Amino acid sequence: MRYNHWMEAKFRALLPANILALVDEIESHTRRTIEVRQNPYPRSTTNPNPDSLGAAVDESNAFIYLYQETDFTPQAVCHELLHIRRYWLENIPQILPVLPDADKMSVTSHIENTLEHLIIVPREQGYGFEPYAHWNHTTDKNWETYPWPTMLDIDNEPRLY
Repeated sequence: MRYNHWMEAKFRALLPANILALVDEIESHTRRTIEVRQNPYPRSTTNPNPDSLGAAVDESNAFIYLYQETDFTPQAVCHELLHIRRYWLENIPQILPVLPDADKMSVTSHIENTLEHLIIVPREQGYGFEPYAHWNHTTDKNWETYPWPTMLDIDNEPRLY
């Protein structure tokens, strides 16, 4: 039986065949729709890529978040889909805090995302994208601010190391 609740048509129309095949693989296998939504979070002033897409995934939902539709580019979507594919099809567990706490969730999310990129970024090449220039630029921007004065520890005190 074919799954009939696909990603919204206006977003599908923006994707090349190989990325649509990835959407279809994920949605068909899981029988779930990947939803595209307006990003509900404010843009970060410390993010070197403040307009980038984001993804939120749990056991039953996957959302690709965007600030504006022009950010919905094939490579950016491919990147988020590869994250979703790992969680839903490959059953890769996510790192989460033992107790739900906003500060701890922020820390574990950063750790999780960093580890995920070790797998996701090289996989983008398999879809015809050159991922390293973007991520090298991102890494350079992140390290330029070292020792990261905006990063706070659990007690909301600046880290001194």
